[in-house]
Amino acid sequence: MKRNDGSPDRFDDPDRVADAIIDRVGKDIVLALPLGLGKANHVANALFALNKTPTMRLPFVRSET
Repeated sequence: MKRNDGSPDRFDDPDRVADAIIDRVGKDIVLALPLGLGKANHVANALFALNKTPTMRLPFVRSET
């Protein structure tokens, strides 16, 4: 959902959030998720699901700490 009044975009569907992220930053994404910070896992899962497409590169970054 694109707003013209300058307010932030709002989404109800994590797949739409993932699509909006890709539209904004492109298909070469490095996503690092520190452990235990209460992140939006459903958005990360949607991005990883899109990673299965041949035109997207989303490397896995693991935290060992």
